[in-house]
Amino acid sequence: MSTHPIFIYFHMAAIGRYQEVLKDMYSLLHLSGLLDRVVECRCFITGPLENKDWILSYFTHPKCKIMAHQENSFSYERFTLDVLHQHAQESQEPFQVLYIHSKGVSKKQPRDIVVSDVWRKLMMHTLVTHYSSCLHHLETHETVGSMFVTIPSPHYSGNFWWANSSYIRTLPKIRDPMIYYIDTELWIGLSLQNAVSLYQRDGKRTTESDILSIRPESIPLLKPTLYKAVHQYSGTETIHPVHTASKILLHLGYDAFELRNHGLCFDLCESHVVRVIYDDPPVVFSMTGQDLKKLFPTLFYRHYHPLIL
Repeated sequence: MSTHPIFIYFHMAAIGRYQEVLKDMYSLLHLSGLLDRVVECRCFITGPLENKDWILSYFTHPKCKIMAHQENSFSYERFTLDVLHQHAQESQEPFQVLYIHSKGVSKKQPRDIVVSDVWRKLMMHTLVTHYSSCLHHLETHETVGSMFVTIPSPHYSGNFWWANSSYIRTLPKIRDPMIYYIDTELWIGLSLQNAVSLYQRDGKRTTESDILSIRPESIPLLKPTLYKAVHQYSGTETIHPVHTASKILLHLGYDAFELRNHGLCFDLCESHVVRVIYDDPPVVFSMTGQDLKKLFPTLFYRHYHPLIL
């Protein structure tokens, strides 16, 4: 059993269905015994001030501490992860950390709610109910999570994970999520050499149908899937298709918040033509690699993966 201090970093978006989601997550954190085990559960809240008051009244366990609140939510999960990164840089003592967030609070459509709730319950089941196993694996690995994927780069699909502070210290700062939205999810894999996944579908991108077929309450703790040297980054900046497409749309005057709310679908073709479809309002256009170079001369891309935000 680990002798290192243990922390939870909990990003709470106090919007939409936040009360329902946070009640469910708090209940499992409490019942699992994990809250009693940690030094602190450090909570970071984004959203209206009055919603913060509800969280203060509900998260009454003495280990729960509200660290910061901001009404503007446009920094997304970076608001919390930046503080965790700083903690790892400055701490003289190694620690272990669970990172979780209020996944699904903004969903409105019934099917979307089901998908996000099942997904969140799966991650909480593997990482909170079985937290002792996670701590055991952290003795020999950098990170522990579930549904590890390599598209567009290595990360845990859903962005719930355990990590050692020694690994967090090696990661770069997260870029502006207003432009690079998925960087907060890809961040944990940027230096990864030695990872564990406690629940795995097939190692590929997790789809909606995969999530809907999962029943978290009955999932056995699977034999861990180990990943070694899963990705190497060169010193040259790599821009994934999501970054490039987002920057193009921003260049055309679309608001970054709209990109996330309405949905952005794009692909990067082998011919180096970017095709972007923006759903509301519909926009379709293509750009050659030369056109992109003119717009963004300092950036380049090397990935070819269809993505859907």
